[in-house]
Amino acid sequence: VASLSKKDLVEKEWQRFKNKNSKFVSNLNYIYQKAELKDNRVFFRLLVGKFKNKKEANIFCENLRISKCIIRKNNE
Repeated sequence: VASLSKKDLVEKEWQRFKNKNSKFVSNLNYIYQKAELKDNRVFFRLLVGKFKNKKEANIFCENLRISKCIIRKNNE
């Protein structure tokens, strides 16, 4: 749901996102993923889940009007 330039911004952005979208995120958690780009820049992706299936994840994105929602399977 977000891409941030600093790791310490992840928690702040999660709190902001959660407050803004409390109706949709009450049962969800977040994790972050470090992304190293080809030009040596580093970003931290704020990921939200866990969803039961892809359909549930798509509904979440539609409810929040997220146009470019990346859904990935977590193999924990």
